Amino acid sequence: MTYITKLTVLFIALLLTFSLNISAQDGPRTYKILSINTEGNKFYDSRIIIANSGLKIGDEIMIPSEATQQAIMNLWNMRLFSDVEISVDKKIGDGAYLIINVKELPKLDNIKFSGNDEFSDKDLEEKIPLEPGQVITPQTVKDIEYNITKLYEEEGYPLAEIKVDQFVNSYNEAQLRVKINEGSKISVRNIKFTGNSKISSGDLKGAMEETAERKWWKFWDKARFNRANYEKDKEFIIDFYKQNGFKDATIVEDKLEYKNNKEDVDITIKVTEGPKYKIGNISFEGNTVYKDSLLFEKLDMKRGDVYNYMKFNQNLRGNESQTDIASLYLDNGYLGFNADVDESIRENNYVDLKINISENRQYRIGLISFSGNSKTQDKVIRRELFTLPGQYFNKTAMIRSMQQISQLNYFNPEMLNYDFVQRNDSTVDLVYLVEERSSDQLNASVGYSQTFGFSGSLGLTFNNFDILDPLSGGAGQILSLQWDFGTEGTYRTFSIGFTEPWLFNTPTSAGINLYDTKQNYTYEIQETGATLSIGRRFRFPDDYFRGDWFLKFQRTNVINGAGIYETGLRTQISIGQTISRNSTNSPIFPSVGSKISLSAEIAGANVLGTTNFYKLAFKSEAFKSLDNSGKLVLASLFDIESISSLSSDNYVPPNELIFMGGSGLSYNTIALRGYDDRSVGPVNSIRSPVGGRFMMKYGIELRYSLSQDPIPIFLTAFAEAGNLWSSFKTADIFDLKRSVGFGARLMLPAVGIIGFDLGYGFDRKIVDGEDPSWLFHFQFGRGF
Repeated sequence: MTYITKLTVLFIALLLTFSLNISAQDGPRTYKILSINTEGNKFYDSRIIIANSGLKIGDEIMIPSEATQQAIMNLWNMRLFSDVEISVDKKIGDGAYLIINVKELPKLDNIKFSGNDEFSDKDLEEKIPLEPGQVITPQTVKDIEYNITKLYEEEGYPLAEIKVDQFVNSYNEAQLRVKINEGSKISVRNIKFTGNSKISSGDLKGAMEETAERKWWKFWDKARFNRANYEKDKEFIIDFYKQNGFKDATIVEDKLEYKNNKEDVDITIKVTEGPKYKIGNISFEGNTVYKDSLLFEKLDMKRGDVYNYMKFNQNLRGNESQTDIASLYLDNGYLGFNADVDESIRENNYVDLKINISENRQYRIGLISFSGNSKTQDKVIRRELFTLPGQYFNKTAMIRSMQQISQLNYFNPEMLNYDFVQRNDSTVDLVYLVEERSSDQLNASVGYSQTFGFSGSLGLTFNNFDILDPLSGGAGQILSLQWDFGTEGTYRTFSIGFTEPWLFNTPTSAGINLYDTKQNYTYEIQETGATLSIGRRFRFPDDYFRGDWFLKFQRTNVINGAGIYETGLRTQISIGQTISRNSTNSPIFPSVGSKISLSAEIAGANVLGTTNFYKLAFKSEAFKSLDNSGKLVLASLFDIESISSLSSDNYVPPNELIFMGGSGLSYNTIALRGYDDRSVGPVNSIRSPVGGRFMMKYGIELRYSLSQDPIPIFLTAFAEAGNLWSSFKTADIFDLKRSVGFGARLMLPAVGIIGFDLGYGFDRKIVDGEDPSWLFHFQFGRGF
């Protein structure tokens, strides 16, 4: 080795040794923290920053290390800083002075919008609830852009562009400027399907509930495109395929092509249908409680049927009528019921279904409690329940209990729910969740007719009254005060009533009503009386039935009969009965079920009092939901009533006679919108209504719920026909007075239902000599 080479090797060795020493000195070392200070913080106290870092004076840590990384992460998680650094300010022996250097995120000073025509600034601010002084992070800006974009998409502006600019002043305050380019509302021009050979494009378009093509004849429908509804409709398309046996159908691709300066859109949806399947063999395993035959009956599908996946799944796990297999088990306490399905595809596109059932334990009901009933007493809700402690858990009884609680009309139906808590391996405790709403009502009804002028009623009804504690209420009793009136003294009625719906804690109702009525229009009549009533819920034929009976005492004084009614004083003692069935799901806006009642009343029978007649009445209402949400409802009505005298003089008290026409606000009047109050039916020589003894009415309504919470709002379109005759013998059931129209209702707390109708009576020329026209009917306190 030469001299030069030896020097080179020696130099390299010394250099390596020096480098290793330097590295050993500057590498990670363990220090004892002597002091911690902060820099860069203006808004936040140093003590808060140091405390949240997790570092403490006296701790021994290695710098850098996982401990310092964790301290930085702790401060990051506060979401108050855009940058965090921890460094050593100075060292004394094995001790170190630490500095936590932070860069604070700005706080909101104000936010301003530009380019927004569809929504007000207030609407946008409600969508992005930010308060002055709130920390603004990069995610905050992204959330603003996302939420406003989503809002515009829901309103039919899928091409809206949102950009948020942020300006920070020297005080680290952020001014946000939200720039909006709304674009245009887009209408669907064409919907095209490709890849479908077994299901027609028309059927697939029909499966889409919210997205439809614009048609010239649908002048009321602009076929607006809504992204969220469109995504749901794509799911409905697949569901439709599955209902028809195409369980493998998928949407491969969908394309939106904008036209006419982005005001229209053409939609192209490419599908893969796959084969159409039929059901092969069906078998059950694991079922010990119920036989295969009963499970097959509930499944309602057999070999050779088209494999309707939707029906199969509903009849296995849950359908609207509660006739599925899961409900069978859940109605007998098997809360842990589960069913897994194994599908085996074989030749000719048959699917064998093996249903593996896990029955698990059977549970009984333990405690039943209520949450949210700040006014209504527990016993008022408890007596409506069909679930009882000690019984096996029953899903159908639970649903029926919820329906009964809803019928009380004390609670917000949108918030009505239940929960259960497992106490042990054989018992669950139930909790019914409710939200009180005002049920007491100041009822006011106003109507107008050319014959009677203004008419209506004013009253106060406490629907959840407590006679033992009037100020608190909550016992479910009903106290009502009512005043019905007509202008210029044409008529006036005062009444007061009280009802106890659960007498002696049984499903027996009892009530009393006192009234005094005066009528002074051509004739002058005064009627004073009282009614005692009692009713009870039945168990047969089912527990939707109930019976109500009443005993009525009345004194009728015809001061001036005007040649229409017999002058003089008469007394009336009558008894009546009503058998009714109510299976509707809501007292305000029923979407399913029906209401049927059959009533009979007999007075005197030539034995008691000086008034003798009998009355028969039948009324039915049915409700059918036309969509999955229950918002669009078809309602039908049939009403028939007859009253006949049992006296040789053919006398019937004036207050028992029937009148028809208008909004039905006038005393003892059947509504027939599109006609003036009491204008339909028999009249005297000067065309004043005198009342009839036989009435018939049909009606059909299409109702739509705009909102249920916080204020129920409904729209309606109706068609109805009815007439009133002087007797059953003179009736022509084909001679009905027809009308159509539309209206709206809303339910205001402490006020009741407010509404209006516009009705067009086709037969006004025959009824009162007037040409058909639209009549406005305004009312308070009455529904449809």
